[in-house]
Amino acid sequence: MRNFPTIAIVGAGLIGQSWANTFARAGSEVRLFDPVNGQAEAALGGIERGLADMKSNGLLDEEVADCLARVSVANSLPDAVEGASYIQESAPEVLEAKRAGNGTGRRSAQIHRRCGAGDLSPRRWR
Repeated sequence: MRNFPTIAIVGAGLIGQSWANTFARAGSEVRLFDPVNGQAEAALGGIERGLADMKSNGLLDEEVADCLARVSVANSLPDAVEGASYIQESAPEVLEAKRAGNGTGRRSAQIHRRCGAGDLSPRRWR
């Protein structure tokens, strides 16, 4: 069996949902986090609809429920990124959103603090 990396998705809007869908279909465990209360939980429905649409069009080889089972909601940013092999930041392209972090500083800085020195290096993924 192939060992797939754990993925953290930070931001559960349409783009975050699309990334979660893509990584889950590839076999990765996905942790979804959004700072807006209830957004990550609501995103599970969007991810499920996307997977069902792919299944009905012959683009998903496994059952929707099996793929969706690889996506979970993290209760906090630290919970989402802890031990993740890859972090996909999908916050809206709005400066205030990029600087958000529940009063503890910029989201990107929070992510960097949670990662090891080489975790975000593009060379690691070649």
